[in-house]
Amino acid sequence: MSVLPKFNSVRRSHLFLYIKEHTVSKIDLGVRNQDVIPEILAPELFADNPDAQFAVGIIALGSEVLPGATEVYRGYGLLRARVYADQTHMIDPSQVKADGTETDEDDARSVHFAIVENATDAELQRVQRVVGSLRLILKDDKNPQALPVEEFFAEQFTRNPAPVPSTEASRFICRHEDIRTQNWLKWPLFQGAVAYIMAHGIGETYGVVEPPVEASLQKSGLKITRVADPVYIEEYAAKNLAFEVDTRDLARTLNLSPSDLESMRKAEGRFTFPVLPEQGAKPKQVVA
Repeated sequence: MSVLPKFNSVRRSHLFLYIKEHTVSKIDLGVRNQDVIPEILAPELFADNPDAQFAVGIIALGSEVLPGATEVYRGYGLLRARVYADQTHMIDPSQVKADGTETDEDDARSVHFAIVENATDAELQRVQRVVGSLRLILKDDKNPQALPVEEFFAEQFTRNPAPVPSTEASRFICRHEDIRTQNWLKWPLFQGAVAYIMAHGIGETYGVVEPPVEASLQKSGLKITRVADPVYIEEYAAKNLAFEVDTRDLARTLNLSPSDLESMRKAEGRFTFPVLPEQGAKPKQVVA
């Protein structure tokens, strides 16, 4: 991992939100959220925090799964496959691997995040479930190839390609039976992504979403700037647009102070334990 700069020296940066699961035109309403959420065997995540309901953290850097995160990474791949192949039909089932997981060529240059729920089953036993995922695709000195957004909107990027370093967030998934909890899960993922981007001095990139998702993100308080109008993208069989969002502003929206971000930087590589807030409040990470 790279040397982390002090937060007061980090320049303005942007986060790309590449939110495929919101392609509402393809969602199969017959596939319930509980059908796509994988159960895993990872009680050790909560050994020191048995009453915590959620744990969130980085589980892999490129193809290197972090120590203790092998089972979570497997669940992360299962969640991706079930959502994209079974529920939203964003990918063909033939792209799902024999073990039921989904990966692609961008995983090798990505930082991978997951949210694990420490749930209670029908027998009142603890069971762990992967309920959220996100990856940051990196464009850096080691991986200078174009980001997906640059390929989808080549006209906008031919003369002004995304700089090195930059990032694009993709495989963003939040799934839960309780709609309020599902709506909340995005915030810990955003927090983790923002903290990583700011700590590593990553520059600007872009996001690709359908217009209704753009409106939803704006409604949630994100200040985003559209950089390309909707065009039909064959891979998603839908019209999508490109936008950017200032991560420093997003940190303020998330109510993260410099000390919060510093605490999260120090916790990088370990799971932290976000708490579902009272109705309408924004969460903060609770670091063990």
